[in-house]
Amino acid sequence: MTDRLVIKENTTREKILQTAIKVFSQKGFHETRMEEIAQKASVAKGTIYLYFKTKRELFSSLLSHALGLVEEAIRKGKREGQSPLSRLENLPGILLEVLSQRSEFFHLIFNNFLLMDPESRKVFQKWKENMIRALSSDLEKIPQKNSQTLPIKARIIFFFLLSLFLGFLTGDLEIKEEKTMEEIKVCYRNLLGVF
Repeated sequence: MTDRLVIKENTTREKILQTAIKVFSQKGFHETRMEEIAQKASVAKGTIYLYFKTKRELFSSLLSHALGLVEEAIRKGKREGQSPLSRLENLPGILLEVLSQRSEFFHLIFNNFLLMDPESRKVFQKWKENMIRALSSDLEKIPQKNSQTLPIKARIIFFFLLSLFLGFLTGDLEIKEEKTMEEIKVCYRNLLGVF
């Protein structure tokens, strides 16, 4: 396979994914048809099935992509040489930045979360466990009052961040002022130091 063909395949797949985000966002999972995605992506219906066997597989790919955006934003801090404590302290801001840059995408995921099939749930579960392992890894490098609490502490931090993320998505948590973000950071720093 030539490089040109690989680029074209990646571009076609990305075009399908980007179009699927828009169509799923407008119509929801159940009302979206693969034919409509193909038409709006300007590809043949059969082309979609070369990349995704089913609509659920396409949605699972979108979920993997969304969760990957969050992981990549977090890995960026590691590559930039931030300390484990700095990485942990920056997580709320990183999550909200990723969310605000791709809000339509994350609304799609959130609005269809309860409808996830077992494959999508596995994708989410694997991501959750990877995130908790990464949090634990950073926590192990920070002096702790009680190192026996690390596994539960990592889970509590993960679910705090997930709640923050969901609060922003649902509109229950609006961050219109810098003061609100500072209050979130203070709560989060207290959580980091509680254990």
